[in-house]
Amino acid sequence: MFRSDTTNAIKEGIQKGYYESGKLKYETLYKSNLKTGIQKSYYENGKLKYEISFKNDVKNGIQRGYFPNGKLRAETPYKNNRVDGIKKTYYENSKLRFETSFKDGKKSGEKKFYNENGELEKTIIYKDDKEVK
Repeated sequence: MFRSDTTNAIKEGIQKGYYESGKLKYETLYKSNLKTGIQKSYYENGKLKYEISFKNDVKNGIQRGYFPNGKLRAETPYKNNRVDGIKKTYYENSKLRFETSFKDGKKSGEKKFYNENGELEKTIIYKDDKEVK
């Protein structure tokens, strides 16, 4: 559970939410009730959990997620609120785990699977979110 200091009907400025412990859980910048700028979410230990860029309440840019130890967990590219580009997911040892191609929110192209040593193990081909090979 967490508490939030967002009590206004129209959100304006930086809105923050907190864990019951009082530690910061998230912070989001609003302009006229729309998310604008970098939204950040934190683990209770204070480390960054994820960050994503918004413009007029729409995700645009790379969303980055992190493990509780601070290492990069995933990078997901967004364009107009849809995953678009190469999404990368990592092991805690920082080696690439998956690499998936997206177009307009759908898997399209290759999804590559890697082992913890960084060696390619398998490739699947997708078209319009359906596995074709």
